[in-house]
Amino acid sequence: TYQALPLTIAGWCKGSNSVAGVFPNNPVAYIYSRYGLYLTRTEFTAYNNSEWITVSGTEAPIPTDDYWHHYAGSIALNGDMKFFIDGEEIGSTSYTGINPRHEGEPGMIGAYMPEDDDPVPAAEPSHFKGNIKEVAIFSSADVDIQTLYNNLVTWDLSGLDDLEAYWRIQAGSGDTITDQSGNGNTGQRFGATWATANGLTGWALIGSGPT
Repeated sequence: TYQALPLTIAGWCKGSNSVAGVFPNNPVAYIYSRYGLYLTRTEFTAYNNSEWITVSGTEAPIPTDDYWHHYAGSIALNGDMKFFIDGEEIGSTSYTGINPRHEGEPGMIGAYMPEDDDPVPAAEPSHFKGNIKEVAIFSSADVDIQTLYNNLVTWDLSGLDDLEAYWRIQAGSGDTITDQSGNGNTGQRFGATWATANGLTGWALIGSGPT
């Protein structure tokens, strides 16, 4: 269970832009709850009880290559939303009434499995095609995103302030994805396979796209 707002979500992804899913041609990189937050390779989206508010890349081109990039989104208590790629803010908006909530359901990394009453328009199952690692959630909108990006060098974030959940995805084997924030948000691997994180240190999970 995470504090609703303020909030920052961040993670590393490497993958193809050719997979259709909930957001066409935009494979899902991280999903936080059915009525909550969606961080993808091209946008950051939040639910405000009646509609989805989206921040997309307006200040810089969205990466379309097959290299690792760092993605992050933040929402402040006043509704200010920001979207970052590789440590740089590339889009922002402000909207009152944003109220992400997890409804007692688990969040997902690299997948989206809609239910019958899901509010996402044209919701269809979607699986990320590519690699994911180092996913973190903070109970603050003031996280130094440049520090997280660290010039394309991953590092252990477990000692940072306001860290609510942190999955390094470093085990290299097994089905347990340990939360290294100390808050016990243990995850389980389903479908994805382990692979060396070529271009970054350690291991990563790799998904094969829609099934």
